[in-house]
Amino acid sequence: MNISRRTTQLIRVLGAFGILLTASVNVAFSQELSLGWEDWQPYQYKDSNETVTGLDIELVQAIVKNIDHELTLVELPWKRHLNNVKQGRTDLAASASKTPEREEYAFFSDPYRTESAVMYVRKEDVDKYQFDSLKGIIGTDFRLAVTRGYYYGEEFEALKDDPEFMNRIREVNDNQFAQRQLVKKRVDGFLEDPIAATVELREEGLLENVSVHMPIYSDEIYVMFSKKSTKAEMVIEFNRSLAEIRANGVLDGIMDKYLK
Repeated sequence: MNISRRTTQLIRVLGAFGILLTASVNVAFSQELSLGWEDWQPYQYKDSNETVTGLDIELVQAIVKNIDHELTLVELPWKRHLNNVKQGRTDLAASASKTPEREEYAFFSDPYRTESAVMYVRKEDVDKYQFDSLKGIIGTDFRLAVTRGYYYGEEFEALKDDPEFMNRIREVNDNQFAQRQLVKKRVDGFLEDPIAATVELREEGLLENVSVHMPIYSDEIYVMFSKKSTKAEMVIEFNRSLAEIRANGVLDGIMDKYLK
């Protein structure tokens, strides 16, 4: 059977296209995603074997494995991590609150847990402060430590526009530094998730030195996806996997491991 030169060329083109298509499908199913993390027990930390683990880490690993993707872990301070997501240098951020500012540069998964923040003060000062809201520190000499880039709820966000309030704020790089500053009397309070704070304070031997003054906020927590390095379809796939591990009990097992 004779085959024309044009037909032969067409077959070669179609064959090449098929190879490219197969390669693209393989890339789609083996896509590598980067997840930033910082030391924040029990959510993200290195264990005694120097293995990165924690509630958020195990959760995202389980979800990503369920959809045949690979996960690379990158240690970053939270504020730099947010900027990396914004620029597309890091794909995912776990333990994230949803805010209008972040929605400009990131997609959000379905919520997977809740998180809260409380104000800690020195135990000997627990009856000293009479205010019952963040606004109450305005006009006082109270110094409040907060970690750069963290979200502390709508009241805190609204008060950031008030110079008198911000004059009472001391930004620090991490929660542990804020805790040490409180005990050393360089600040009068700090804000943090009580679950993480309890673990950290106990490890530092500072748990008996502090007390909770008041709750600040409680909200749902999400995984963020960089709009520059991921697609909305990835979030749909991620959410489907999250729903599956929620239904089959894997999510509850991870939660119980770290929170009970």
